[in-house]
Amino acid sequence: MLRRLSLFLVLILLTPLLIAPLSSPAAAFEDDEDEVKHTSFDLQVNGYGVGFGNSARLRGLRFNWKDHSVEEVIGINITFWKPGESYEGRISGLQFGFYSPRAATLGGLSVGILAVEADDYINGVALALLAVTNTGITRGISIAGLANVTGDNMYGISLAGLANVSGGELYGIGLGLLANVIDGGMYGVTASLLANVSNGEMKGITIGGLANVINGNTHGITIGGLANVTEGTMSGISASLLANVSGDGTSGIMFGGLANVSGDQTTGITFGGLANVSGDRMTGISVGGLANVADGDVTGITFGGLANVGAGNVTGITFGGLANVADGDMTGINLSLLANVAADELKGISFGGLAAVGAEGISGVTFGGLTVLSEENISGISTGLGGINAGEDLFGINIGIIGMLTWQGFEAEEGAELGYYGIRAENAGLLTLHGIDIKIHDRAVGLTVAGVDVRAGSITGAAMAIAFVDADQLHGFSASAVNNYTEYQHGFTIGIVNIAEELSGLQFGLINIARNNEGWRKILPIANWNF
Repeated sequence: MLRRLSLFLVLILLTPLLIAPLSSPAAAFEDDEDEVKHTSFDLQVNGYGVGFGNSARLRGLRFNWKDHSVEEVIGINITFWKPGESYEGRISGLQFGFYSPRAATLGGLSVGILAVEADDYINGVALALLAVTNTGITRGISIAGLANVTGDNMYGISLAGLANVSGGELYGIGLGLLANVIDGGMYGVTASLLANVSNGEMKGITIGGLANVINGNTHGITIGGLANVTEGTMSGISASLLANVSGDGTSGIMFGGLANVSGDQTTGITFGGLANVSGDRMTGISVGGLANVADGDVTGITFGGLANVGAGNVTGITFGGLANVADGDMTGINLSLLANVAADELKGISFGGLAAVGAEGISGVTFGGLTVLSEENISGISTGLGGINAGEDLFGINIGIIGMLTWQGFEAEEGAELGYYGIRAENAGLLTLHGIDIKIHDRAVGLTVAGVDVRAGSITGAAMAIAFVDADQLHGFSASAVNNYTEYQHGFTIGIVNIAEELSGLQFGLINIARNNEGWRKILPIANWNF
């Protein structure tokens, strides 16, 4: 038994020397690749054993200078030189190449000093100083000093000194020192110092030192040192020092050092150092160092260092350092240092340092530093240091102080008069107060008080001013230096001069004129009356 074992060991030691001339590159392979020689010296029992040379099939331990047209090797395969092609070959187990192991399919542990190469499929662990390359699917753990390259999908853990490149999709963990470049989607954890680039969608955690660029949708956590750019939607948590840019919509938490830009809807919490820009509606919490701009509705809590601008309705809590502007309704709590401007209605609590403007109406509690202005109705509590101008009715509590110089309306339309205005409306009530001037074209109802003058079509209730109260009709009470009613007075007036075209009531003053009285009763001192 000992003699047989000794003989077997001698044969193993001498075989490489005996077959070296046969298995050298010159002897084993001709220049013509079609004339491959499977020259080898194999010690096998029932297909298992040790092989030296380019054996086509072997199970066990195999040594070869250069593999070519391998059919199947299972076990341990060790090669020394650059392999040829093995389009249908399969090597599984442990394969070690001083240049590179190569076959159509590699399974198990594949180690190459320079590279690991497969023509169809890698399944297992592949390690190479330079590259792991595969024209088909790679599944498992791939670690390469320079790059992992696969022509189809890449599954598992892929680590590369420079880049991971896939002609299909990446599933799992992809770490490329410089980049991960995927022609399909990225699913899992992907990180690189420069960029992650995907021609499909990206789901999971993606970190790019400079940028993440995705041609499809992005879902998950995306961090780009400079930018995150996606052609589709961006959802989840996205952060970058410069910008997050989505060709479609964004949803989730977005932090852009300079800006967040969405080609469609923006939903969630969005912070842009300079601006948040949405191609459609903006919904959620939006903070822009300079501005929030939406080409649709804006809904939620919106803070813009300079302005918030919505091409549609603006609803919620809106703070603009200079202005809040809506091309539709503005509803909620709206604060700005200059103006709140709504092309339709302004509703809720609105504070504009200079102006509050609702072209089609204002309702709620409204403060405009210089003016509260609407072409239609104003209702609620309206105050302004300047004037209040309603194109139609003014109803509620309305208080102005100094008035303003402006057109009677929004612009210099034909027939409009440029001049001073305090409070203007077609009809007004219940409490209308101004420091200087009130002019109501039709009816003033309730209490109407001005520092200088009150003018109206008719007054129902009480009207008071220092200089004069001038109206067509009175139903109630008025007090002023001059009370003048060009049609009739039904009620009581107190002043220096009281004038009524038709008196039905009582006048107290220095001069009292009732033109409908007869004879000496037309003009009386102290008092005049007609019942």
